[in-house]
Amino acid sequence: AAERRNPQKPPAQPTGADLPGALPEAAEEKVHRHTRQLPRLYSAVSQDALSQLAAVDAEVASVESRVQELANLVSTKAEEDQRGRVRTELALLEARAHKLECKGVDDVYTGELQSGKAEAKEFKKALLARLEHVFEAIEGAFKQLKD
Repeated sequence: AAERRNPQKPPAQPTGADLPGALPEAAEEKVHRHTRQLPRLYSAVSQDALSQLAAVDAEVASVESRVQELANLVSTKAEEDQRGRVRTELALLEARAHKLECKGVDDVYTGELQSGKAEAKEFKKALLARLEHVFEAIEGAFKQLKD
């Protein structure tokens, strides 16, 4: 007997859509890209400038904290013997803050920076504003000590 061939399509090759949990074929064609914030890469000079500013930032935070503590002590009407020590420490903190402003912030030059120029300028601006608040707090504490 002659074999009759059935003119049907050959069986389809399995695709990824046949696998359990696979997306429909139309969805497979879409590529979803998830943007992720990558760490910013800076030149060595920019990294150095930003590192210097970060070190100044830590010192400014320390000065801010101590000035706040002393201002709170002054507002609670410290004893006379404490007032002298508070005055002395406030003067030392003011000198330290001026040094941070001149030798810490102002010594970081941003003119030659490329990759970190904008960040360094913003960092400097923020540090100078914080130092200005420190000077105002110290001045206020000195005024309270005089009263």
